[in-house]
Amino acid sequence: EATETKISSLTLAPNPSYSSVWISLDKNSADGILHYDNLTISDLQGSIIKQVPIEALPVRGSSIQLSIRDLPEGIYIVQVPGSGQSERLLVQKP
Repeated sequence: EATETKISSLTLAPNPSYSSVWISLDKNSADGILHYDNLTISDLQGSIIKQVPIEALPVRGSSIQLSIRDLPEGIYIVQVPGSGQSERLLVQKP
């Protein structure tokens, strides 16, 4: 009998941030976010600002690091397509 993996949350830290953010998924497997192909960053109107292959990002444990230095200040939605999870990210410049 196959068991379905349930994802409980997408975590961004630090949030707010200005240079980079660590992204992880709580899930019942060791690879977490590494199980997925891409992540997207959208504005609040739903327009995709950035789509990044997860395999191209630095990894620490089951988290990935995303540079956000190129994003202007504002509120964005970080999503991992296929996971059903998203989280708001506040970008504040120092």
